[in-house]
Amino acid sequence: MHYWRQDYFESLRELAADTNKFPEWSDYFAYCELLERGLRKEALAKLNRFVSSMLATSFEERRRFVSWLHHRVWNTGWLNAFIPHPLDTRLAAPTLREWIEREPNAAEPHCWLGTMEHLRRSVTLDPLSEVASTRFIRCILGGIDYATHELPAGYLGDDPFEDLADLATAEKLLNHVRNLDERVQLAGKIAEVRRLLGDYISERLVPVQRNTRPSPN
Repeated sequence: MHYWRQDYFESLRELAADTNKFPEWSDYFAYCELLERGLRKEALAKLNRFVSSMLATSFEERRRFVSWLHHRVWNTGWLNAFIPHPLDTRLAAPTLREWIEREPNAAEPHCWLGTMEHLRRSVTLDPLSEVASTRFIRCILGGIDYATHELPAGYLGDDPFEDLADLATAEKLLNHVRNLDERVQLAGKIAEVRRLLGDYISERLVPVQRNTRPSPN
């Protein structure tokens, strides 16, 4: 029926069907069902009602939902639809931050907050986590992609040597990515970016450093 973004609409339908498993979250699943039907205004009304009701529940219930939802949708590529801005800013992110305050050594909330530093902390706390490792590798590559996308004209990052160190970390974490296709794809991207950084350093930085050394007396 939906040939455009077929996987997106199928994922919405699958989420909407989960209402039978978790009737206490029925307004969230109604949001997914209405969004799949193209009724965005009605969907957002359901979502806002759901968020308001969840904010009145215990931390444990909020954490249960936020953890379940992130695990359920983290690799779909449609996080903005399944965890849209009102849900993220009012419910998901505050719950994750509260989780960290309550359990400073919990790796999972750092993983879902998803910034470079949170992901670095997550893999430190749980180095065997496939989800955290995969997200951290993607985050590293995304940052370096931005830094290198105007090469050879210019480098937009802060320190290419730090980026090389992050690439070495990403390569070590590849061992925890069990999906073979993704591991191969990420390994290829790491090798490609390392070549870009190596060329930039050898062609631009090393000659400059060599030329600016003081001459011997």
